[in-house]
Amino acid sequence: MCPLVRHITARFAREDTDMDDLFQEGCIGLIKALESYNPERGIKFSTYAVPFMLGEIRLMGCRKNGRAESLPEKRTVLLAFYLI
Repeated sequence: MCPLVRHITARFAREDTDMDDLFQEGCIGLIKALESYNPERGIKFSTYAVPFMLGEIRLMGCRKNGRAESLPEKRTVLLAFYLI
């Protein structure tokens, strides 16, 4: 069941964190990466997908903590760049 997503979500494991929620967000990032991946660019898919998964997991943390709007503008633009 998606070893790459499990590996990434394990980095965020804490007692107060639901692993299923982390896995779901990681899968959303994986799907976004699949939709925009271009193998002709010569980048391994796993290398390309990891920032998408990390971005979704971090956004989940921001939404849970009510900090999604407090991200500095520059970081928000960079994050949006990686999610597109």
